[in-house]
Amino acid sequence: MHSINLAADYERLMQAGWVQGGMRLKLQEIHRLIEALPLTSSVSVTTPAGLIRELFTHGGSGTLIRMGEKIATFTDKSNVDRARAHELVEAAFGRKLKSDWWDGLDIREVYMSDSYRAGAILTRVDDFTYLDKFAVIEEARGEGISRAVWREFTKKNPVFWWRSRTANGFNSFYAEMCSGSVKKGEWTIFWIGETDFGKIAKTVERVAALPVSFES
Repeated sequence: MHSINLAADYERLMQAGWVQGGMRLKLQEIHRLIEALPLTSSVSVTTPAGLIRELFTHGGSGTLIRMGEKIATFTDKSNVDRARAHELVEAAFGRKLKSDWWDGLDIREVYMSDSYRAGAILTRVDDFTYLDKFAVIEEARGEGISRAVWREFTKKNPVFWWRSRTANGFNSFYAEMCSGSVKKGEWTIFWIGETDFGKIAKTVERVAALPVSFES
């Protein structure tokens, strides 16, 4: 595993048949250690040869373990704290949302960390699933919460689409994760899981034409 979010993964891992002996003890000790440290703390499980890569490269080497947060899933818009979701998106993007943005969403699923510092909002648009917002506030970007949220919703949504302004600093992450992408005007359109070229061409146009969420 590239990373472990203990808040979300610990119980599942401790019940897994392959986590036994020294591995089980190591995980228990790491959990005990990280519980007593700030959320920004982490433990890297790697080899001596991989240590330099872990310390000085973005991709790292081995498994990075953080406490993280539990990720809640909502399928009913009324169960989401609208004010906190708005606050998260506006803080993450540094822009003011249009007043009718939330009301106009046809929610498929919403994934939120316990603290509402990271989340993903997936909607239904025509015949495809659209990642309307993937938002992580700046102070949480070193804690692994963004990858935990991403991992959670991609497990349940093998095919979906999203777009990002071409200058967005998150695009290197998106490029790493996507199946394909196309630049269209001010937008880069990304997708995961779609292989039908005819549908890709059609959906790229549809995604590029979606209304903007933020005020000018």
